[in-house]
Amino acid sequence: PLQPVLEACCRLEKENPATRVRLLETSLSGTDEALLSRQCQLAIMPRVPPGFWPQSLGAISMVPVVSSQHPLAQQAEPIDQQVLRRYRQIVLRDTGIKREQNAGWLGSEQRLTTSHFATSCAAVSAGLGFAFLPEHWVKEGVEQGQLKIITLQDSKPRVIELSLVKADGELAGKASQFLSRALLEIFQKRPSPKV
Repeated sequence: PLQPVLEACCRLEKENPATRVRLLETSLSGTDEALLSRQCQLAIMPRVPPGFWPQSLGAISMVPVVSSQHPLAQQAEPIDQQVLRRYRQIVLRDTGIKREQNAGWLGSEQRLTTSHFATSCAAVSAGLGFAFLPEHWVKEGVEQGQLKIITLQDSKPRVIELSLVKADGELAGKASQFLSRALLEIFQKRPSPKV
């Protein structure tokens, strides 16, 4: 979730306005690569590479969602995988360059691959297909009736545990330590997803 990250940056800006911050938005193995190559000092990630000490930030829910105008929104629920396979799936591209990771259900032959969740949300809203997206990204669209969370047959809730990892551990600089404390405090205030 971006909002807690921005709130932590606002706290840092008040504490030390001269500190430069660079937000690097990555997915899958791209986050591992950024951490391992020290392109970032702090990483928020679901899987932690060996040798790093993770601190729990809580979890996010991934939900299957379509435009309320999409044919899947009109299907009788729960929807089975055979029906789902007939429609385009919108997936997030791995930003890593050394290896490609896949995550989630990839059963559709038709795919639209994006580089960011914002683009995936826009593609779903445009009726181009279905996607498994973070619930906090689609909440407003669902509440306004533009998007629909679909119920899938034989599907368990998809909950992703997030961790905060410092590239330099306890040797991290003052700004990284400050942001780390702020992120842990802000994320602890967030509600946990329903499982």
